[in-house]
Amino acid sequence: MAQTFEKGKLKLHVERTGNDIYGNPLYRLTPSMTMVSQYRNFFFQDKKIPLYRRYFSKNYAIIQSYNIGWDVENILNVWDERLKESNLAY
Repeated sequence: MAQTFEKGKLKLHVERTGNDIYGNPLYRLTPSMTMVSQYRNFFFQDKKIPLYRRYFSKNYAIIQSYNIGWDVENILNVWDERLKESNLAY
C-alpha cells in the first residue's frame, strides 16, 4: 500500500517493494512530479540523503528501512535543510 509524506512543498510517495537478499525491507520513494525539477535534483544527488539506490531517469529511489515513517521524515528534513541552504526560492 502506497503512502504519501509531505513537508511544505516536498512530497514523497512511498511503496513497499519487497526485500533485499538478506531479508531487509525495501521501499520505493518517488518525489512528486509537480515539484520544481531543482528540488527533485537535490533529492537524487545529495549524498546526505541515505538512499539504497538512485534511479534519476525513472524518478524513484530505493531505501532499506525497518522504520519507514521515521526514515522518510528524516529524509524530508534533510532535503528541506539542503534546499534552504541552497537559497532556492522555496
